[in-house]
Amino acid sequence: MVDSQNNTYCLGVRLPSTPSLVVNAVRIEHATPSRLGGRTLRRMSIPDTPGEIDGFRALGFFPADHAAAENGKVYANGAYWTLLRFREFPAVHAGMSLVAVLQQPFHASHANHTFEMTLHDSDGNQHPGVRVQGQFRATPGPDANYGDPGVLPFAVRLNGVRFEKPDTYRFAFAVDRTELARYTFRVARAIGRPPAQR
Repeated sequence: MVDSQNNTYCLGVRLPSTPSLVVNAVRIEHATPSRLGGRTLRRMSIPDTPGEIDGFRALGFFPADHAAAENGKVYANGAYWTLLRFREFPAVHAGMSLVAVLQQPFHASHANHTFEMTLHDSDGNQHPGVRVQGQFRATPGPDANYGDPGVLPFAVRLNGVRFEKPDTYRFAFAVDRTELARYTFRVARAIGRPPAQR
């Protein structure tokens, strides 16, 4: 990991800290406005847990055929699939990407943090060949307001993932040993005859 002013390099992926909107300890329940005196108002509520105020949050976590994180943005093709089909098992998937978009609270800036991405089967067993670990440190950008959280995109390439059997699997994403998100998908046996060989 190399920290260079406002950018962090981790596993060869550039992770800039991009400011997002300050929520000021309230959550917008819905975006249907009501008008009063010519001004637009929205219903607000107090956060359900302290973690919504001062903890890390996963804004997004999903697989894709291919993805890259560049300049604070995620570029993804074939994202959010929920089913993989194979004719024979064990089966090997040639390549996929795993994307996580993380909101970092302001007070967690300028500190080292860890992240982990893992794969589990329906019994909760961790896949022995899929465990991505790394460290990151992000600082607010020069145009960030005091107190603004940062948004960090991660995109990791996974090649040659082996599936022993049809099952329901889930990816898990954790920061500082706390799980923030899960993504569930199925691996199934393809039905039908293979195409004729020429």
